[in-house]
Amino acid sequence: MGVLSAVSAIIVGKPQDNTYYESYKQQLLAVTEDLHTPILFNLNFGHSYPRTIIPYGLKCQINFDRESVAVIEPWFSD
Repeated sequence: MGVLSAVSAIIVGKPQDNTYYESYKQQLLAVTEDLHTPILFNLNFGHSYPRTIIPYGLKCQINFDRESVAVIEPWFSD
């Protein structure tokens, strides 16, 4: 499975205009079924509105109950 077996969780942005949302969701669930990786779908980042930035390489905390993501490291270095 490669990189998917190395992640703790997956977050998926909301497709613009919800185009192909169910197809994308079903494909990702099928590909990750054996991994039992928690997935949070339909977040407002990427190409959806409002656009929110999630920086690469920083640790995040995902709250599946509240359906939220919080960056828990400083965005900028001193």
